[in-house]
Formats: sequence, structure tokens, C-alpha cells
Amino acid sequence: MKVYLIGFKNSGKTTAGRKLARKLKLNFLDLDDLIEKNDGRTVPEIFSQDGEDVFREKERSALQQTAGMDKVVISTGGGVPRFFNNMDFMLENGTTVYLKLDEDTLVGRLRIAAQNRPILKGKSPEEIRSYVQDLLRDYEHYYLRAKYVVDAKNLAPEEIVSRVLENY
Repeated sequence: MKVYLIGFKNSGKTTAGRKLARKLKLNFLDLDDLIEKNDGRTVPEIFSQDGEDVFREKERSALQQTAGMDKVVISTGGGVPRFFNNMDFMLENGTTVYLKLDEDTLVGRLRIAAQNRPILKGKSPEEIRSYVQDLLRDYEHYYLRAKYVVDAKNLAPEEIVSRVLENY
């Protein structure tokens, strides 16, 4: 059993993923952690030093490493489904679950997380909203290809896990 959690950044994939893995007695893997382990640098360092294109290649390579894994819940980065054939890869190699949040919730979460996200640092609330709107427009149709869509709005991580288990 392999579960890929997909969704927008800060949608709760890592937090819910850890809890889901515990509940199912599976291992947990955050794809960003694998990228950092493979590269020896943090994701923000890769982005700032090499740019997005290089990061996306490293991300795809890390994702492909999961092909041989079993008994694992994998939290992916928000952009993973959009690039290369990553969504097809995940659909073929495991069960995909989209943790769906509305625009307002995402904006609120990203405003809080902006200090830790170089791409958002120093942006006004309006700029963050515009950023979320643009990315949702570009990414949502990839996310909606997931086998299961869980409306995660206003749900605690434990409730997200319950919803995933109800669907799975």
C-alpha cells in the first residue's frame, strides 16, 4: 500500500500524512525531506541557488525513487502534480488523495507561513491572495485527478485522517 497526499502548500499534507501513516501502521515520507537528503541542501537553498527548474528535476527524481517503496504514506510538495508526468506516475504507483482547501483558508495559512517561504516573504495580504488564485487556477485540475478528494476545510488533522479512511 502506497498513498500519495497531494494539495496546495500548507494544506496539511505532512501533518495529516504522519497521523494517517501511524493509523495505518505504515511508514511516512515527506518528499521534500527526501529531496534534501539526496541533495544535501534545504529546499529553499536549492530554489534560491539553482532556481525552480533544477528543483523540479530533483523533485521528479525523488518522486521516482518512491516507485519501489511499499507500506508508505508520502506527502508531496504542492507543485509535484503539475510538472512532468508526475501526476500520471503517482496514479500508476499508488493511491492519490487530494486535500482540498478553499482560497480563504489557504491565504490565511500562507500569510502565517510567509516568513518561512522565500517566495512569499514580504508580500502583502493582497499579493498572497493573488498568488494563491494564480496557482489554484494552474494546479487545481491536476489535483482533481486524484483518486480521492477530501474537503479538508475546517478539519483538524485527525478529522482529515478519518475522512481519508472513510474514502479509502
